[in-house]
Amino acid sequence: MGNLIGQTLGQYRITEQIGQGGMATVYKAYQPSLDRYVAVKVLPPYFAHEPGFAMRFTREAKAIAKLNHPNILPIYDFGQEGDLSYIVMKYVKAGTLKDIMGQPLALDVTGDIIRQIAGALDHAHEHGILHRDVKPSNVLLDEDRWVLLTDFGLAKMVEGSAVLTASGVGVGTPAYMSPEQGQGEKVDSRADVYSLGVVLYEMLTGRVPFQAETPMAVVIKHITEPLPLPRSVNPELPESIERVILKAMAKTPDDRFASTKEMADALISATSSIALPAPVTIEIPAEEPISAPPPPPEEAEPVPAPVPAAKAPPVTRKPFPWKIVGAVAAIIVLALAAIFVLSNLGGEEEEKPTVAAAATATKVKPKPTATLPAPTQKPPRPGEEWWNVQFEQVYLKAGFEQPGELKIELPDGWRVEKEDDGSGNHVLIAKGHNGLMFPGSDGWTDYVVEMRIKMAEGEGGNLANILIRCPDAAKACVLLSFSRDYWELIEIGRDVLDSHEVSKEGVWHQLRVIVVENHLAAFWDGDLMFDADIERLDGPAGLIVSEGAKILVDDVQVRYAGEKADKTVTLWHFYDPDRPGAPLLERLLEDVQMADPGLTVRAEYIPFAEIHDRYRQEVAAGGGPDLVLIANDQLGEMAREGLVLNLDPYLDGKLDGISDMGLEGMRIEGKLYGVPKSAKVMALFYNRSWLDAPPATTDELLQIVKEGAPLTLWAGAYPLFGWSGAFGGQLMDADGRCIADQGGWVEALEYLLALQEAGATFEWEHSVAAEPFRAGETPLFIDGLWSLESYRESHGENLGVAPLPAGPGGPANPLNRIDGFYVNPNSESVQAAVDVALFLTSRDSAQLWADKAWDVPVRIDVNIPNPLLETFVEVSATGFQQPHSPALAHYWGPFDDMFRRVLEGEVSPIEGVIEACAAMNEASQSAGPYRCEDALGCIEIPPGEPIHIAYLLDKSGTAAAIGRDSLRGLEIAIEYKGEILGHPIQVTGEDSACSAGGGEAAANMIIEDPSVAAIVGTSCSTAAGSAAPIISEAGLVMVSPSSTSPFLTDPRTHEPGYLRVAPNDKAQGLAAARFARSDVLHVQTAATLHDGTIYSTVLQRIFSEAFEKRGGEIVAQQEIAPGDDDHILGALELLGEIKPDLIYYPLFVDTGVPVTQLARETAGLEETILLGSDAMFNPELLAAGPAAEGVYLSAPKLFVERYAERYGEPPSSPFHVYAFDATMMILEAIEQVAVQDGEMLFIGRQALRDALYATHDFPGLTGTLTCS
Repeated sequence: MGNLIGQTLGQYRITEQIGQGGMATVYKAYQPSLDRYVAVKVLPPYFAHEPGFAMRFTREAKAIAKLNHPNILPIYDFGQEGDLSYIVMKYVKAGTLKDIMGQPLALDVTGDIIRQIAGALDHAHEHGILHRDVKPSNVLLDEDRWVLLTDFGLAKMVEGSAVLTASGVGVGTPAYMSPEQGQGEKVDSRADVYSLGVVLYEMLTGRVPFQAETPMAVVIKHITEPLPLPRSVNPELPESIERVILKAMAKTPDDRFASTKEMADALISATSSIALPAPVTIEIPAEEPISAPPPPPEEAEPVPAPVPAAKAPPVTRKPFPWKIVGAVAAIIVLALAAIFVLSNLGGEEEEKPTVAAAATATKVKPKPTATLPAPTQKPPRPGEEWWNVQFEQVYLKAGFEQPGELKIELPDGWRVEKEDDGSGNHVLIAKGHNGLMFPGSDGWTDYVVEMRIKMAEGEGGNLANILIRCPDAAKACVLLSFSRDYWELIEIGRDVLDSHEVSKEGVWHQLRVIVVENHLAAFWDGDLMFDADIERLDGPAGLIVSEGAKILVDDVQVRYAGEKADKTVTLWHFYDPDRPGAPLLERLLEDVQMADPGLTVRAEYIPFAEIHDRYRQEVAAGGGPDLVLIANDQLGEMAREGLVLNLDPYLDGKLDGISDMGLEGMRIEGKLYGVPKSAKVMALFYNRSWLDAPPATTDELLQIVKEGAPLTLWAGAYPLFGWSGAFGGQLMDADGRCIADQGGWVEALEYLLALQEAGATFEWEHSVAAEPFRAGETPLFIDGLWSLESYRESHGENLGVAPLPAGPGGPANPLNRIDGFYVNPNSESVQAAVDVALFLTSRDSAQLWADKAWDVPVRIDVNIPNPLLETFVEVSATGFQQPHSPALAHYWGPFDDMFRRVLEGEVSPIEGVIEACAAMNEASQSAGPYRCEDALGCIEIPPGEPIHIAYLLDKSGTAAAIGRDSLRGLEIAIEYKGEILGHPIQVTGEDSACSAGGGEAAANMIIEDPSVAAIVGTSCSTAAGSAAPIISEAGLVMVSPSSTSPFLTDPRTHEPGYLRVAPNDKAQGLAAARFARSDVLHVQTAATLHDGTIYSTVLQRIFSEAFEKRGGEIVAQQEIAPGDDDHILGALELLGEIKPDLIYYPLFVDTGVPVTQLARETAGLEETILLGSDAMFNPELLAAGPAAEGVYLSAPKLFVERYAERYGEPPSSPFHVYAFDATMMILEAIEQVAVQDGEMLFIGRQALRDALYATHDFPGLTGTLTCS
């Protein structure tokens, strides 16, 4: 199956590959009809040609799609196109349970995860569906340990495939396969119980119970071998827990738990009687080397000792005089001088293969499950098949078929090309003398190297050397030497340890070398060739070819059990996880760590609008990341302030291939402060269905607009800068003084006004400005490469890119920013940070970005395969290269304001430019102490004094419970944050009592304190209505953690400085309607219940209107009387006669609980979906008992554990979460705008408001928050 990226299956456009397993490949895809991303699992094409597969696929997919459980990944769609069969699922960003395996997990964590998996399996079993392939890699796991089980029925779909059963085996994963499944017998739900037992075993011991060299050998062990006792692997495991595992993994199904629910209940019961340690947070880690496997566990009954493999037959040793050994040493010494750093040739730690177990296998009587421990086995030693070990940490894996697998330049004489036998197979051709060394392998104790190897016929040389440990090639080195006729195991400084005849050249052979401590075993075509003790040396491993020899290598794998990373580099970047470039950056970061297993890179995404300021603040305070990827907008200031490191001593001779433009973008006063990655520049996008050719001049563009073509331009100091060059304008002279008022800039502004008069519009928000072009409503738009992917999705082949129109003064000169990597002077890992930057900007890394057209490369040695990208490269070469003078830092504010005032008609072009230049020059000349020029004034905070946050919440009155939870959420946030910019945080507040008088009094008390920086409040509409105008008039900002007072944030009636993080009733009602009509529920008819309150009435009305607009039908809207169960029951019985698909009831919990209970008991509503609102999010909902299961709520069920741990009781509403987000947004905004001048800290009140209004993609607990 070829790569499907860029192709379309059904209505799904494939955008990237996100996973691959034994039976399917998973892609991320875009579904235009619903404007969302989905996951598409595509089965290999050979299945489509299997008899009966199409019918089996359709039957199983339909059955699985009916599963509806919170712990099952939903299936949206399925289909078959040509010979491809695919399943469409919800796209979620999550790791897998496999990611956190490798060591015993805590009992409480294990119990929670097993409970969720068991619930999903039990639900499927109740609907007659078996999973058949339960394993950690099929368990998706987010940061909150929420489980989504995947791949239901996939094994059933492909069952019986000739491709998978050619070896006489059926379908499943051997390490987790039940004995009956391994023997091809008919299975039931208890096979999933067994597999879940294996998962539990692995979670609590850190390893699977059975391991072997081949998948079939693992299956046979499940069938025949007694289960190694879990407590022999993990002695800390309680006996009661061990009993649960033993019962789950009983060889006979009748001896197991009857269901996964029964198993989970037994585990929870066993766990509840054990004193658990304090909860710990489990992070889904980046790949790290896995520690050496433990010695074999105890077993219940003695097992016959394995039969030693036959030693290779004795051969007549050929003379191996020491002059030849000396030649070998010389070869190694010379080759080491030319060794290159081996980068990633493979991928992630891979799954064990998914294989089948025999459908027709001979029935084997299993040995009983272990019950009593036997004496501990002795450590493995040579002669007892000690080489049967598993190292799952992948260091290198390469089949050489995929372009880009080798991410480095090969040494002279080495290349990847097709084998000359006509097969089309790509191989690595090693032609001496040079070599590959494995960086970071010096400290390896245990590892395995596997490859196919062939010596070419008729070549002059005759040696290929596999270096085992080689600290000194001339004096101390262990190696395997391969000639045309034999292998030699050599220790330089001793004698030839052993030799073994091999077949002659021109034939492919399989080599496998295993090293454990001071033991070495080598297999040749599956036969044991060497089994010997060797010197325990430190030194790297690798492959070296002698001069004149030609060796072909294919299917290389290197795995090891190494120590944990000893170097860590923290990296901040602005690549939004939802944007196309983020996955490629993640892949390259994995490649970095694969190239150096001793290195861990911890990357953190910081939004572009925040990353500069946050970096500067944290570095100035002595912290910050080791490495940061940002634009060079503020490089001059950061270099002069000592916030970035001069890299000249680290980069000498290492930046060959990077353009002068890229290097100049990183230089300040002749010194290099960064490693350039890519350019950012503006170009003209145009739609070929509108225009045959783009306008080449400013006159042509103006004429197009005059003839009626709609035009929208993005406005601001950055996007409009380039027009100045088209009219000969110059911003600054050589001394950095603004001279824009001396010509060119005025003419450019007059031209923009002419465009406006002809009908063009200017929008200051990029997303608003770009939308008409993306939607095909305007023929052209000026934008950056970051929007290319979006426009390609919209316009396809009709999309074109051209330089900005030239004017009478010459070509336009858009600002050319350079993105690059900068090293923090505070870093303790400077060299490692530089190495990471060099890897990520290497030619091969840059080529990957260029292939995707996600970067304007600054390297001159990459190919530009995309003509659209080529235009951006041309434009970047002629754009305005930002000088990093102090004066340029003062361009942005005055000129941004100038563009706005001119285009809105407040000032003429000449007046605007004169004022902007004067402001820019004045700011450049100002060198005195900080002067607060904030329109609303500044809060001044002396050294050591706290930053003061106030609250205005209801501690009494009808909303006291909400106020209490909100205050506690604020307290948790303050405790979490700790301090800001070296200052503690002080919290005081007032009770607004959920009344107009209370709100007014509380607001007046707060504004009397001039130290208050911001306020968290309110939780009641009545109090908010009287408090907000007072707070606003005082110049303060208040963020509400409630959905109250939507009128205060309505654009027509809002109070400046009042914001809310909770969705208002309108937003929540719309969200509920969208969810009801989505592919998750997809209901056609709905009814509503409300209790007559404003909250409930408005919510159900908005839901009903939105539901019908989306094609649904509202069949009833009933009002009920709170507290009157007879009245509630009567309303429900009426709905029972109508039988709606869904009931929406936005009620508070005291009314919502009886509605929930009575609805489940009402005839006609058995299949009706129940959907509530945030008012019903409350632990008291559990009072509804089993009736509450399956109820949907539009509220965040988050942070409950942290709250209960802190206060000894659960929250009564979701507002603690909203308050946490409100507080964190305020604190983050303060960090952005605070100005440190000497020892004083200044917070501008208007600046703080503006920062909060500009909030975009804030990672809140309730989701990603954007101020709108």
